[in-house]
Amino acid sequence: MSSMRMKAAKCPSDELAITNCALINPDDFPSDVKHIEVATGPSQHFLFSIKFFNGVERGTVGFSAPQRKWAILSIGQVIDVKPFNPRSAECLCSITLEADFMLKKTTSLDPYDSDQMARDFLIQFSNQVFTAGQQLAFSFQDKKVLSLVVKNLEGKIALLLGLFKDRQISF
Repeated sequence: MSSMRMKAAKCPSDELAITNCALINPDDFPSDVKHIEVATGPSQHFLFSIKFFNGVERGTVGFSAPQRKWAILSIGQVIDVKPFNPRSAECLCSITLEADFMLKKTTSLDPYDSDQMARDFLIQFSNQVFTAGQQLAFSFQDKKVLSLVVKNLEGKIALLLGLFKDRQISF
């Protein structure tokens, strides 16, 4: 499928914003599309996992504030969007994240259980695509929403050379 000209829009709710998914009207792409590539310029490409949502106008993509900040998107900006299909042999093995409070005015001294945070992250964001530098909101238990930035990714690619051989790579 070739790219479509669409417009960036604001995510319609805080609840949807913390999914880390761009929102697409179900009539814009086939239901089997799980990820998109967004081009904002000749050499500026960003990957997003998507959710279909009827509350987004056709021809627009709903982005959360962290997504718009990361991809340098303005509301109403024209973007090129096409489905992105990760190779089925790629898998993320390790991700390094930097965490800070989303709203600096509402910080907390409450302790955060980093082991539980890692488990919750895996549950909340399974089957999503990530890119170094990506920014996202993370809701953890009843604590203040955190701003996460992807610092490093490590994965494996299974290469077909007569036999499968795993090779460690860094993204």
